[in-house]
Amino acid sequence: MGFYALEVCDPVQENYYKVDGVRVQDFVLPEWFEQFHKKGAMKMDHMGVIDAPFTLAEGGYTEVFAKGRWHSLTGPQAKPKPKRHRLLVR
Repeated sequence: MGFYALEVCDPVQENYYKVDGVRVQDFVLPEWFEQFHKKGAMKMDHMGVIDAPFTLAEGGYTEVFAKGRWHSLTGPQAKPKPKRHRLLVR
């Protein structure tokens, strides 16, 4: 195991919820960085998408420093989002 970047939204970056109508990105809790927790023992992110330390949600990623360099780890590929006409995005 190497050193993980302290990024709280990247591991669950494709997950959002709303607060008073505003879209907010999910985030991991401090327990996500503590490897001694058993799978399913406690909540790892605000939305409850992942269930074990150092696991990645669909579309999530993290950076790890190991063997003298940084490596990118990615979770399962996110499902493609439906294409929208660019005028509808505005």
